Amino acid sequence: MDLLAIVNRLTQPSFGLPTPFVHRLFTAVVVPKVEYALPIWYTPIHTPSGSNWWSGSIQHTKEIEKVQRTACRLIMGAFCSMATDVLELHANIPPVHLRLTNTCFRETLKLCTLPASHLLSSPVKHAAKHLPQCHPSPLHMLLHLFN
Repeated sequence: MDLLAIVNRLTQPSFGLPTPFVHRLFTAVVVPKVEYALPIWYTPIHTPSGSNWWSGSIQHTKEIEKVQRTACRLIMGAFCSMATDVLELHANIPPVHLRLTNTCFRETLKLCTLPASHLLSSPVKHAAKHLPQCHPSPLHMLLHLFN
């Protein structure tokens, strides 16, 4: 059963959890499950230099936006027709693309501040210097997107 469907069963109007507890459930259970190993499979949405098109994990972001919209509706007890940005604002949840980009940035920062004795230190330094033209790894993409 879907994790959000379980949270939905806990938020019934007659006997459900109050809003702060639903918000805690979302941030403590659903968000970590969705963002598990995020820097490995997700490329932040960006506009490449010299292009007008968005690039990155756009389809993944749209799918996660659907999950977050459902969670915001459950937290607020709102109707289906309410705008997503209003729901996120009132539920005190940042927009998906900002949250995912922030998570990738924090992970990149952790990689860049590894001590020299760490096993990943030399691959990170090498990936920061060279961006392959064909098939860059997620490590290359993160280090070059966040400079």
